[in-house]
Formats: sequence, structure tokens, C-alpha cells
Amino acid sequence: MVFDNIRENIVVVDADNYEILHANQSFVESFGVPLEGCRMKRCYEVTHKSDRPCHEAGEECPVRQAAETGRVAKCVHIHKDISGE
Repeated sequence: MVFDNIRENIVVVDADNYEILHANQSFVESFGVPLEGCRMKRCYEVTHKSDRPCHEAGEECPVRQAAETGRVAKCVHIHKDISGE
């Protein structure tokens, strides 16, 4: 699948509940969570090791922005991968 051959981390998130619907291989490897494990988690749990959405922690949330505006949203977040970097 082309999706899994892209080297950038890509994750598809349900905008209603922040649940990860799909992630590419790069994302899975970066965060050390098996794809099936990702599907049972919220994006902020995997990428920020947090128990609440980014916007509730004072950060921008592109998922929320896209859902509210109906437009593509982007922001810069610093995520620590499995190695802590």
C-alpha cells in the first residue's frame, strides 16, 4: 500500500473523539505502538503521552481546527518518538 511506503508519519484521526482510525508504518515505528494498538487509542495518548486532547493542554490541535472550519489545518508539535527524541 502506498500509504505505508511514505516516510513521513501519517495518521487518520476521527475528529469526533480523536480516535486513531489508521496510521502508516512510519508512524507505527516512530511511536512503537502496533497498528492494532493505535486503533484503540486517541491521537494525544500516542503522540503526547497525555490523557487529554492537545487543545485542553494549551496547544493547537489540527484535528479540532479542521473539524471546526472544514478546511485543512496544520501546526507544529514536538513529539517524542519511541527513543525519546
